[in-house]
Amino acid sequence: MSLDRYQQFKQRLERLDSDLDMAVPSIVQQIAQLQQWFQVQILKDSIESSNSLAQSYITEMHKQLRLLATDAAFLQAARQETTRRQRRQEIHDRLSRVCRYCDALSDNSGR
Repeated sequence: MSLDRYQQFKQRLERLDSDLDMAVPSIVQQIAQLQQWFQVQILKDSIESSNSLAQSYITEMHKQLRLLATDAAFLQAARQETTRRQRRQEIHDRLSRVCRYCDALSDNSGR
């Protein structure tokens, strides 16, 4: 697995995180693009990896990305501003968590 893929994925996550004030449909679309990129660039390689620690992180990242899509659906359904702020915060927290997994995978790959 190329270290560059983790860094690229983290950059995509951070870009979305910095743009969470954009329109909700754009957030939903970007999350779908993140999931697709993850599946094509990272998930397929994890099947071939013999590193159980890396597989554990990638499995957790996959789970968090599915939950991120759920968070986006809840954001889309939110009608009150306080609820929308809370949903955006939850998305921010989840994106930060996945970024930390990318860092851990980068550290693990560098050894």
